[in-house]
Amino acid sequence: MEQQSKNYTILGSETSFDGVLEFTDNLKINGKFNGTINSNGNLDIDKSAVCTVDKMSASSIVISGSVTGNISATERVEMCNGSKVKGNVE
Repeated sequence: MEQQSKNYTILGSETSFDGVLEFTDNLKINGKFNGTINSNGNLDIDKSAVCTVDKMSASSIVISGSVTGNISATERVEMCNGSKVKGNVE
């Protein structure tokens, strides 16, 4: 698979974000997120992350942490060992 971009944004473990988040490259969440994520990029939810979403949408989503809410990806959703997901996955 060809990677679109090498830009990578990280929301650190001490970060808490509430609201709507939109991005086009790569995002890794290590902290807490509450809201909506709309993206055509790649999303990585770290094992320390806790996300509560109305909707989480991206090209590729890899979940190692905890996500509550509706998840959809155009390419793939990967739920790693130890992840917690409560909601619909498309």
